[in-house]
Amino acid sequence: METQTMTSTNNATLDTTSLLQDGEVLIGKITKPFIQDGKLMGAVLRFDGKSETALLHRKQMLGKNPSNRLAGIQIGDELLVKLSVSGEHPARKTWASESTLDSSVVVENLSAKPARGLFGKVVNTTDYGVFVELQNGPAAGRLGLVHAKNMGNGRAVSLGAFTSYAPGAAVKVDVLGSELDTKGTLRIDLAFSKS
Repeated sequence: METQTMTSTNNATLDTTSLLQDGEVLIGKITKPFIQDGKLMGAVLRFDGKSETALLHRKQMLGKNPSNRLAGIQIGDELLVKLSVSGEHPARKTWASESTLDSSVVVENLSAKPARGLFGKVVNTTDYGVFVELQNGPAAGRLGLVHAKNMGNGRAVSLGAFTSYAPGAAVKVDVLGSELDTKGTLRIDLAFSKS
């Protein structure tokens, strides 16, 4: 049977099992934006079973361009983060730094639940496809490839299809599959979403 630690604070009882712990790694759900001086600076995260929230600053996000990625994330999206807690209750401050999942866990998560309609940013276009940095979902911050064979929905792909996706362009993608190659590199196979 699990025991709960209770402490008394100003004649009030506090359930410390519902507090966030320094160094804890949890999945947080984005509940609202953090806006400062009219600029989107981060997001507020809530955690299942926890009474406190944490602030994820854009500087604590993974990926090549955290500011652009932050703008593409939606309320309700989930991110894996490591917490940094300072101070005592009730004046505690909790910051979150986005963590990356081990590549084998990313493959497992993508296999368990189909990832459709994910937001992404085009990173690079090659003669064999388009590289996209995923902005949300279980592989957030990771690169995937929309291979040329997946660009035409079974039809031949026009030459212009490759140049119509400039670096930085926002796209929606579906994950077709993922695997670790023989060198342990994560490979994510994508297609552009039809929705």
